[in-house]
Amino acid sequence: ALQQLAQYQVHQGRVRESHACDLRVHALLENMGAPYPLGTSFNNLGFHAHLNGRYQDALELLTEGLKFTRQAGSAYLEAIVLFSLADVYSDLDLALQAAELYGQGLTLATRVDHVGLIRYGCVRTSQLHRRRGSPALAHEWLRRALELDPGQGSSALIDIHLSALEVLSRPDNVLVHLKAHLANDRLDATDRALANYIQAQAYFRQGELDACEKQLELTFDEAGANATEQILAGELAFNEDFRGFIRSHLSGHPALAVILRRIETMRAVALQYKQLSDEDELPDQLQFNTLGGSEVRGDIREAGELKPLAREVMFYLVDHGPVERDALLELFWPHHPPGRQVANLHTAIYSLRRVLGKEAIMHDGAMYGLADDIQWEYDVGRFERAAQIAEGLPPVDPRRLFALTEAINSYGGSYLPEFDSEWVLDRRRLLELRYLDLLAQHAQEALIRNQPARALNTLRNALEIDPLRDDTNRQYLEVLGRLGRRSDVVEHYQRYMRLLSSELGLDPPEEIRSLYARLIS
Repeated sequence: ALQQLAQYQVHQGRVRESHACDLRVHALLENMGAPYPLGTSFNNLGFHAHLNGRYQDALELLTEGLKFTRQAGSAYLEAIVLFSLADVYSDLDLALQAAELYGQGLTLATRVDHVGLIRYGCVRTSQLHRRRGSPALAHEWLRRALELDPGQGSSALIDIHLSALEVLSRPDNVLVHLKAHLANDRLDATDRALANYIQAQAYFRQGELDACEKQLELTFDEAGANATEQILAGELAFNEDFRGFIRSHLSGHPALAVILRRIETMRAVALQYKQLSDEDELPDQLQFNTLGGSEVRGDIREAGELKPLAREVMFYLVDHGPVERDALLELFWPHHPPGRQVANLHTAIYSLRRVLGKEAIMHDGAMYGLADDIQWEYDVGRFERAAQIAEGLPPVDPRRLFALTEAINSYGGSYLPEFDSEWVLDRRRLLELRYLDLLAQHAQEALIRNQPARALNTLRNALEIDPLRDDTNRQYLEVLGRLGRRSDVVEHYQRYMRLLSSELGLDPPEEIRSLYARLIS
């Protein structure tokens, strides 16, 4: 009932009331724990965050929702969340990400044969191309939307987006067409905001500047009342000429100030994503993956031809940079006589050159390493760079949660899990500890942003790796207490206490015992 009420409030333009209603729904659903309604709830919260200009929060909430939709196994709900994510990326002018997500959503919507979802994906993909200056592609996607159900005719949503495409060539026709839709009281508040904006743009293109200014005042008044400023910010971000006119004629309007701030924020957020995604791009020839399993990609022969020891030598050179020959000999063949050590090293290097390329391994005096003139990327290096960025941001920095999320997501699992050499075990543990530290920081940052459910999921991942870590167990109990889950507090504390006793012969630290007593009192 609360979810239906929230949807009704959005349709009426009562966005703030709808958001409050969705927060009540989410609190109830977190206690239930069922994945399908939680996926729906995270999508609704992400929609509101996007509409309110909290773009990073929107992406994070929707990403969390995507996990629950996949747990629920619902292609229908997954398509909805993918479209919501794509809508945010579209406003941020991150076109590649948006196009990819719209494509994934359309694939799922087609699989479940949901005409309404398919139509929505087509219309939003059209909008993406229109904003990027590709009207032919935009028309093609709207044509696909129209062909889905020829007997039904064009919907208001499709008509409004067709008008957005025609506003440059046929503004007079747009004015006639949109007036009919704007006279319809049942038009959704977000669609009405877009229709109002396009009508103002049509007046501007016709040179009717007084009518344009009057229409813009009405548009901004309604947007301020209905909290739909984001619809206008998403359009004006791509229309510099019209934005300049509005600045000069309605500079004092409070809604315009909100919209212009949104545009600046969108640019700043997009820049962060572009910088971080640049770290993930791989223009390089070779890619060495060691987290969660070992793999080499690139223009090479089959790396599976390498024997295990040669593979280990390869990853050691990648991880440590140029290494002295004697260090390699003592590390990999400590019990062989000197002559045999050298022969084994030469055999390993020959095998690596055979797979990676003749010039891939350099030998400079007593040093071995990857050649300076080959291009390569290393997943551990990517993880450590992302971690360094996240760790360098102060807790109050709005970019920190996103940076921590990127760092956590770049950790693919245990380092070289198929090897058990001492150097591998040491490196694995160091990376694991850094990952656990990032998880703890991520949970703390989520709590600062009043996202206890997200913090709980993060800490649960940390406990799967190290269930004995005191600070993680303390945080986990604190979050359970914050969510009001007293029985879970008791259950987790008792399990933690038994594990400490059986594994280490210890009791929980005094700090955690005191916390537990306070939480159950």
